Amino acid sequence: MNMRRWGNPRPKALADLRKEMCGKQAPLALAQGFEVLSARWRERFDRDPRLVADWSFDASEDGGHRVVCRMVLPDGVKAHVDPPKEKRIAIGGKFLDEVQIRQGPTSSLSFPYASHGSDVSVDGVVTIRTRMPTALQLFAANLLSPVGGAPTEVAVGGTMLGPMVLTEVSCSSEGGHYDIAVLVFRRAGR
Repeated sequence: MNMRRWGNPRPKALADLRKEMCGKQAPLALAQGFEVLSARWRERFDRDPRLVADWSFDASEDGGHRVVCRMVLPDGVKAHVDPPKEKRIAIGGKFLDEVQIRQGPTSSLSFPYASHGSDVSVDGVVTIRTRMPTALQLFAANLLSPVGGAPTEVAVGGTMLGPMVLTEVSCSSEGGHYDIAVLVFRRAGR
């Protein structure tokens, strides 16, 4: 609850705990243990948005012990889960749904994985349909070479198709706005 990311931090509970664990009345081992745990938290979880829901102490049958911490997200916060690789397309090592197109000094645009499509023919020709801003950003970031240029890695549905050469770029009227770029790739050396 002391994290700034949730608006108004509430440091009192942490300050009270630190005072109790590290104060003059606390045994040295307790204070040292608290500092070790605090350092581990900062190292591993400092940017973690989850909150501690509860703690428990378990004694196992073999005589060991473990502290269990159950974590939850704050109300109204949803976890971001990347879509499965089987549904994603990558060009030049970058998933198309992760391509960021700058819109202003502090904002950018990207399109979800469902905005991109592909076909792989029996002869190995790969046709990728993506939003025009995504294709433009790939060119601008040098992840995609011009037609006939250097090969680039292409992955469709979690399968690396190897180095491929862009052979054709066209514009599709799917949706009526000509905002879909059609990129056609062939295996390098063919």
